[in-house]
Amino acid sequence: MSRAVSPDRGEAPAAILWDMDGTLVDSEPLWDRVMAVVAQRHGVPWTTDASAQMLGCSLDESLTRIHIAAHVAPTAFEVRCERRWVYEQVRELFRGELRWQPGAQAALDLVSRLHVPMALVTNTARELAEPVIAAIGPSRFAVTVCGDEVAHEKPWPDPYLTAAAALGVGTGRCLAVEDSAVGAASAHAAGCTTLVVGTARNVQPGPRLRFRRTLTGLRPSELTV
Repeated sequence: MSRAVSPDRGEAPAAILWDMDGTLVDSEPLWDRVMAVVAQRHGVPWTTDASAQMLGCSLDESLTRIHIAAHVAPTAFEVRCERRWVYEQVRELFRGELRWQPGAQAALDLVSRLHVPMALVTNTARELAEPVIAAIGPSRFAVTVCGDEVAHEKPWPDPYLTAAAALGVGTGRCLAVEDSAVGAASAHAAGCTTLVVGTARNVQPGPRLRFRRTLTGLRPSELTV
């Protein structure tokens, strides 16, 4: 693809790397409901702040934070059982209540029409991500990278570095689309220009960071690096 120049911001990206939960699908409230039960089982209050701090974190990181707050040290077997319970609950919610985020489907369609390669980059484990990817449309993505497939999950740069390498492009030519501080930190550390959608709580303005309330009405001129 030729590197066209946008009169507004810069060059067209070589690839667009999409976060999944909270960015393309409204799955965060479903995760939140299940993690609230886990926290309550351990006697940990599930406040708005606690929920926000875990936004974008992997399941293992979220469980670790709850265990630390509860001052408990579960065995590896107990952690596996707890993880399996969470998977089953979230999968059931995904089957009946998963919805697109505003403007997400149209945004994906727009990028497809522009013939820009896309990757999905999520902290969600492959087992849970697959049914969501199937609902979004797996053919949209040249590459999908899940949290259990990299050495270090977001906020480390590994997921975005892995996706860009699989696409054969440098991260400096990629636009990442994220909704959380954890995800934005990962994309930024990898060297991507990052579009942050949603409330952008705990995401501070910085170089190569842009903000948008939703994906509704996204324009080609906004998809630049």
